[in-house]
Amino acid sequence: CLAALPGSRLRDRAGAGEVLRVGVHVDTEELMRRILPTADVRILPRGLKLQSLLAGEIDAVQAYDVMETLRLAHDIGTPPEVVPLEGGIFPEVALGYAQVLFAPQAALSDKNHRETLQTFLQATFQGWREVMQNPADAADTVVKMQGESDHWLNNPDFVERSTRLCCNYVKRTRSCGKFGVIDADIWKRATTWLAHQVPLEKSLDLNVWTAGDRVVDAHPVAREVSVETKQLAKEASAKHGRPPQLVVVTVGSAALGRTHPDGARRLQLISPDDASWFSKAKTGKSLGIDVKEVDLPDSVTTQELIRVLQQHSDAHGLQLMWPLPPSVDARRAYDAIPAAQDVDGAHLCG
Repeated sequence: CLAALPGSRLRDRAGAGEVLRVGVHVDTEELMRRILPTADVRILPRGLKLQSLLAGEIDAVQAYDVMETLRLAHDIGTPPEVVPLEGGIFPEVALGYAQVLFAPQAALSDKNHRETLQTFLQATFQGWREVMQNPADAADTVVKMQGESDHWLNNPDFVERSTRLCCNYVKRTRSCGKFGVIDADIWKRATTWLAHQVPLEKSLDLNVWTAGDRVVDAHPVAREVSVETKQLAKEASAKHGRPPQLVVVTVGSAALGRTHPDGARRLQLISPDDASWFSKAKTGKSLGIDVKEVDLPDSVTTQELIRVLQQHSDAHGLQLMWPLPPSVDARRAYDAIPAAQDVDGAHLCG
């Protein structure tokens, strides 16, 4: 990502093609010049990059958002402005995956080498599962193993936050319960943008690490829907002067969502924070949708629930989570949602 000091208007300036002074690693110079053709790209030692930004010698830095942005937030006392290098103001850029293992095709053709690689991947992602289950313990282990640095803080709190951010990236590779699976479409778009039409079969062996042939993976469809939703939300915001708003009303803790007893744990183990049923506000924000969550106790009456629903007549959508407690007349409650706001289509169920 690009990171800058608060108040720098980084997104607007980068989107407008202003000549920004950008500090980068030597190994990303060529890439950053391609993404930011009008920028004054400056190669800086890793240790001087953040210092140069704080001193006002550059306008922004190319940064790792699981580590350097956290260090910058610590140093200035508030989150920096951050702009992803893919999507948003860079709609044509396709970077694909980070931390990818490459192997010669000859090695993959050898059964023993192939099985060794698969065993390594199995151990790697089993390790990530354990990290997701207990990120605090994982952070303590990392603190003991790594030393001090000028772009991270070697203390348990900092490392745990960094570890949780890394987990979010791993969760994005989940396919039918298996982590680390490369999506062919994402890979193809990235190799096309980075290397100009490298044939898929020459750069990716889909059979080395896959969820299997006997499962139907809906994750690629979900990603396509998210891209489409983000674009529609952007168009709606431009047209109406405000983002689309969804109000989610939950009664009690039986419905799957943030109030569910297992909600926090499922979010921790399964989905990234900005793409989960269990964190709808963050997910909505990532898509350009203003999601407001209203949580009501089990003791709420039908009439009280209806009054709450009616209070949000200015929202573009209403979602009443199911199931409702026995004390609530579900038909009356769902009938109180106007058809124009009924995002679940409950009125179509009779």
